[in-house]
Amino acid sequence: MDMDPSVVAALAAVILVSVLLVLSRLRKQSSCQDGPRRKQKLPPGPFGLPVLGQTLGLLGALRANTGEAWLRRQASAYGPVSKLSLFGSPTAFLVGPSANKFLFASTALTTMSTRSFNSMVGWRNIRELSGADHRRVRAMMVQFLKLEVVRGYVASMDDEVRHHLRTHWSGRDGATPSP
Repeated sequence: MDMDPSVVAALAAVILVSVLLVLSRLRKQSSCQDGPRRKQKLPPGPFGLPVLGQTLGLLGALRANTGEAWLRRQASAYGPVSKLSLFGSPTAFLVGPSANKFLFASTALTTMSTRSFNSMVGWRNIRELSGADHRRVRAMMVQFLKLEVVRGYVASMDDEVRHHLRTHWSGRDGATPSP
């Protein structure tokens, strides 16, 4: 029994459409039986292009030495807590003193250091410590980062920079930075 090729094509199309309709109905029924799905509450901000995300924008800004301005635009557009995608990974972007306190002073997060965080700040950092060691190092950091002490550091650095400029750069018209 030979069938005309146009009849075979028509039958195949009808079967394909039937299967797709059945699958879509089954999918709708299963989602209705599960009840309303909980939508994850994520911070504002786009993930950008698949895989690339905002990586190219950030790398371009870093190459043009405008990385800080790029980050400030991100914070002003989406707030102190936002999401973005860098190097193919969803990333939370936290800005401000409360974010620093949350990340570096919270004892709850000390056991949650990720490989990406450690690659940015180093493998031996305050978040890798726990218990008494964490409290001891944090207490020392608080002593070093008091406003009066930081003012002293800035004054000392200012004196050093001015001395260096007077000693090594007086009489020069300018400097050519290296890329």
